[in-house]
Amino acid sequence: MTRLQANRICLAATTAMALVLAGIGAAAAADNVLTGQVSSVEEGIMEGVLVSAQMDGSTIRTTVVTDAQGRYAFPPGRLAPGNYKITIRAVGYELDGPDAAAVEANKVANADLKLKKTGNLAAQLTNADWMASLPDSPQRRVIASCTTCHTLQRIVESKYTADDFMALVPRMMRYGAMSKPNHPQVAPDRSPTSAPKGDVLSGFATYLASVNRSTHPTFAFPLKTAPRPSGRATRVILTEYKLPRPDLTEPHDVVVDPLGTGTVWYSNFGEQNLGELDPKTGKVTAYPLAAEFQNPKVQIGMLDPRNSNVDGKVWFSEGGSRTLFRLDPVSGTLDHIEQFKDVPKNVPHAEYGIVSDPQNNIWFFDFADRNVGRTDKATGATTLFAVPTPASRPRRGHMDADGRITFAEFAADRVGVMDIKTDQIREWPLPANFAPYDAVMDHNGEVWTGGMNADTVVRIDTQTGRSVGYLLPESTNIRRVTVDNSTTPVTFWVGNNHRGKIIKLEPLD
Repeated sequence: MTRLQANRICLAATTAMALVLAGIGAAAAADNVLTGQVSSVEEGIMEGVLVSAQMDGSTIRTTVVTDAQGRYAFPPGRLAPGNYKITIRAVGYELDGPDAAAVEANKVANADLKLKKTGNLAAQLTNADWMASLPDSPQRRVIASCTTCHTLQRIVESKYTADDFMALVPRMMRYGAMSKPNHPQVAPDRSPTSAPKGDVLSGFATYLASVNRSTHPTFAFPLKTAPRPSGRATRVILTEYKLPRPDLTEPHDVVVDPLGTGTVWYSNFGEQNLGELDPKTGKVTAYPLAAEFQNPKVQIGMLDPRNSNVDGKVWFSEGGSRTLFRLDPVSGTLDHIEQFKDVPKNVPHAEYGIVSDPQNNIWFFDFADRNVGRTDKATGATTLFAVPTPASRPRRGHMDADGRITFAEFAADRVGVMDIKTDQIREWPLPANFAPYDAVMDHNGEVWTGGMNADTVVRIDTQTGRSVGYLLPESTNIRRVTVDNSTTPVTFWVGNNHRGKIIKLEPLD
């Protein structure tokens, strides 16, 4: 055998091994595929690096994650032939070299990526990282409320003094939960009722000034970051769909059409409209809310018509008064129900999310305390069921066909599941500073939730307690979550409320 023949054999073997490691078989090699290996001087081959590819001129970006051998692969059929911009997410690192790749039809394109240490680690921290990095203090939990609108980096790198914050905090507390730095939103008559006052405000302002750049030339504490994904957390495909006017569009709720059309619907929290996305093409159609329904004082937050066939009534909640309504669409009449009217007033209560049961009674989550509540449709009487963890602040959730309510415990970094047949509630822990907003159970009995702070989607096996966290490609403010049970494995959908995108997460096992 000549040296040339030996080299050719070695090259063929190396290429074949690369395809195997990338998870694409010999049959797939006939289709257009992009693969490669990610490494750095500091670590060598790198597991858990998110590699994203977006075709020039497209609104769709696809992301995969490197495995234990540092290899990534975009599966056949996911990338059409064309030129792609390549980006990565690996905390502490950035690309060192070309950020583009060409994909050709019926060919395997190889693009090995070299990473280098970043010169701006602060820009890569999640809000959960900032919470973990901040000095321990009773005020640290309070600062988490700021992440509704923006990253904590804006606070920590500011130079505002305590006196400055005394004025800033009440002003910002007037902003609605749909605000972003480029688009603050506040009703004309809204006052900062929930803002701290007196010594509490003074203490909070002093704390904010103690952790920012007003008195420190650099950070006054070490920056802590979560580890990169590994093992099962790397087995995922992520697709992002950029929506029109992303600086103003905020996809709060994302729902897959139950009729099997493939259409994805979303509610725009930043502007008053509903949107329709075709995931195959990325085409978006918006339907604006009629002008006569635009009222800054009304906050129709939750709607549940799923069991209206029982008695013809549709439940919804009104966020301004924190009360419930039941609509009869035929007559147009409304029943107004004050669900906390007869509940003891020794602690505050505030309904947030709602779900109806098969009899069309309404269940809700007590965001001011620790309860799941049930209001009887016939009598209006409310019963509260205490979640095991005190002050857990249940927020949003879903009920399945078996009468199980899955919900997020926003202040406790937990998810809970209540069986309404037995009134029993079980809980599962989440990573610290996760701040889950919503949770849903799929048809396999696994719970899915997203954190407002961690840019991560967590999947929990309720039988074994085993969980896996899938890191998202960029900073993602997660609100409502949805699971599509028609696919195998199931598909998870969520909106990126601050970046104007819809995200599809496809686990590979």
